[in-house]
Amino acid sequence: MGEEQRKYIVLTGGIGSGKSSVASWLAQNGVRVFDADAAVHEILKTPEAVSRAKELWGDGLVRDHTLLDTKKLAEIIFVDAQARRAWETFIHPMVDMYLDRWLNDVGSSRFFCFDIPLFFESQWGQSRRIDEIWVVYASLDQRLDRLREHRGMDMDDVRRRLAAQIPLEEKAERADVVIDNSGSWEDTVRQLEKLCSRLETEEPN
Repeated sequence: MGEEQRKYIVLTGGIGSGKSSVASWLAQNGVRVFDADAAVHEILKTPEAVSRAKELWGDGLVRDHTLLDTKKLAEIIFVDAQARRAWETFIHPMVDMYLDRWLNDVGSSRFFCFDIPLFFESQWGQSRRIDEIWVVYASLDQRLDRLREHRGMDMDDVRRRLAAQIPLEEKAERADVVIDNSGSWEDTVRQLEKLCSRLETEEPN
C-alpha cells in the first residue's frame, strides 16, 4: 500500500480520560497502534537513559549503577518545567527512533494510530505527517474519581501531573475528533465503531 493511501491518527487525552482503554480497543480491533508510553518505558531501561539522567542530575536517580528510579524522575520532570525540557531533548529523538522502527516492522494497514499522551504539551510527533487528531474526553470530576477509585493514585501526584498538562477542554477544541468517554463504555465503543467504519470506507486524500 502506498504512502498516499495511508492515514495517520494521533490519539491523545488527559490523565484519567480513558485514552488507554480506547487505544486497547483499537488495537484489539485491528488498528495498528504505536504506544509512545510503552516505548518510553523501554527507553528508560537503556544505558543511554541512565547516562543522560546522570549527566543532568547526578547519581541520585540511579539504582545499582544501572537502573533509573523512574518515580524520582517523574517527581522531577512533572514539577520542574526546565528539567522536563532538558529531559525531552534526550527522550524525544529516542522515541522517534522507536517509532521509525515500529513503522518499518508493523506491516501494511489503511491507517495507523500514534498513542501520544502529551502530544500537545511536548511537541513530539507534530513534525510528522498527521491526518487527524483524536482526543478522548471526560470531565475533570470523572477523571479524578477514576484515578482515585480505580488506580488508587495519590491526589497530590495527580495534581502535579494535571498542572503539567494543557486542560483537556482546550485539547478537545484543537482536536479533529472528540471521543466522549464521559458516559458508558458501550457509548464509547459505538463512537469508535463509527470512526473506524469511516476510516475504512472513505477515499484517501
